[in-house]
Amino acid sequence: MTSAQERGLLGIELELLAVAHRFALAGDPYFHGYQAMREIRRVKSDHGRVSHGTIYRALDRMEKLGLVVSRWEDPAISERDGRPQRCFYRLSAHGLASRAMPIDSDLEPGLQDALAGSIPEILP
Repeated sequence: MTSAQERGLLGIELELLAVAHRFALAGDPYFHGYQAMREIRRVKSDHGRVSHGTIYRALDRMEKLGLVVSRWEDPAISERDGRPQRCFYRLSAHGLASRAMPIDSDLEPGLQDALAGSIPEILP
């Protein structure tokens, strides 16, 4: 099986794709970086490996590769909630199609299942 590096994706990017697919399957395709980080930590046994910086760099790279698209939330919402404004991500059509990629055997079983799962056509 080809490695993540041979396909041009890093391990964390494959993990984020799996998490994004999981969110899409759950009917809520939009997620923010911290939410994705919590989900990766919940599913993986290696909890200490994922940092904020790693997540946001990976999401930025994934957006440049056309796998995700982002939008900033309405500033009034974050002001009302007394927290910083969030950037929300969702899979692009290219990201949704990524479920057809070979799945690395070194991914956790839960993440393998999310990548291999059936994704509804929810985005243009």
